[in-house]
Amino acid sequence: MKQSPLQLKFVTYPTASYETLDDYAGEGDDIVPAEVNCEVSWTLNGPHMVVVNIKSDQEKNAAPYRFSVTAASLFSFDREVAEREYKPKTASQLSKYIAVNAARIVYAGAREQLAMMTARGPHGAAMLGSVLLEPSDVKIRSDAHPLEILRSVFGASDEELEELNSRAAASKREESSSPASSN
Repeated sequence: MKQSPLQLKFVTYPTASYETLDDYAGEGDDIVPAEVNCEVSWTLNGPHMVVVNIKSDQEKNAAPYRFSVTAASLFSFDREVAEREYKPKTASQLSKYIAVNAARIVYAGAREQLAMMTARGPHGAAMLGSVLLEPSDVKIRSDAHPLEILRSVFGASDEELEELNSRAAASKREESSSPASSN
């Protein structure tokens, strides 16, 4: 067994609720469709935070319950262990790996919380399907400019920061010169 680079401080469920839907006609052991929203907040000085919200997908209307669970955790990570285990090519890539792995851990807890809450409901435990969270599924926020987070928290080199800055400037120039932006 290897040491994990991530250390969750605690997981809390600031909101968690469900209600039974009387018109549900499926089997009690159906996989329940859900919407999943994940957000990681990086900080310069202190623990980082991950928040995962799962809620019933009412468009699919295939669930025995209407539910919402929000799970949140403060966490830290060991950059040296993360670099060794994840083998990122850039600090930017490392930040995405850590964010998505923190979200995956907290999602698993939120999924279990929902199952536990609904276990004695009339349709039995609401079982969410396993999902593969990817970096594009996790919204990132920070208490400082993203380039400063990459430098201070993830050890980005000046060269990487300059390249990211150049790409952002080029993207901005493209947006401002596109026909849609001049309307």
